[in-house]
Amino acid sequence: MAQIEVLFSAPVRESPARRRIRRLSLPFELAFGAASALTLTLLAAILVLAAGPETPYLWIGEAGAYVALGGASSVPAGSVPVSELPVVTRLAGAAVVATLYGSLSLAFVNLSRLFGHYRRGEVFADRAVGLMRRAGMWLILFALAPAVSQPLMRSLGSPDQAWFHSVSVVALLIGGALFVLALITQLGREIEDEGEGYV
Repeated sequence: MAQIEVLFSAPVRESPARRRIRRLSLPFELAFGAASALTLTLLAAILVLAAGPETPYLWIGEAGAYVALGGASSVPAGSVPVSELPVVTRLAGAAVVATLYGSLSLAFVNLSRLFGHYRRGEVFADRAVGLMRRAGMWLILFALAPAVSQPLMRSLGSPDQAWFHSVSVVALLIGGALFVLALITQLGREIEDEGEGYV
């Protein structure tokens, strides 16, 4: 009796939902990539202004730092040019700013790569789960950095007392939600692997 062997498997038909995910992911991949580049550009500009011997455009006050193109008249009362702060305070401030904007940029990079995986149809891949978790981690760091750094900055003579920012709450919530979504995606991968259902 002859035995029939299949040499070529029939192509797996892509579901309409996966096609939509692939199509809709490209704008998000590009947008998060652009957001990362803009964040790094802003960080570089702030660090260049802070490093100069005179920084008439970079000021700091009780409510935070300001880039003021209009000089002293465009900043809140009590603000001082960053150039008037002690060098050690400026260096510590630069490290805090680099942590803030660097973590935000890395969150955007991971989100851009995540949507890149979605665009290629890798919805439940382990790499996508890892990218989601890393994006959440960087957003949580971005949210907590102002509060954690305040005692150090105040001890070094910084006038900035704004340890709480509304954007930090949003970043903290989104960062935490990404960890939960990563667990949901991991469950979806297990269901897909076991063939117990369709997601």
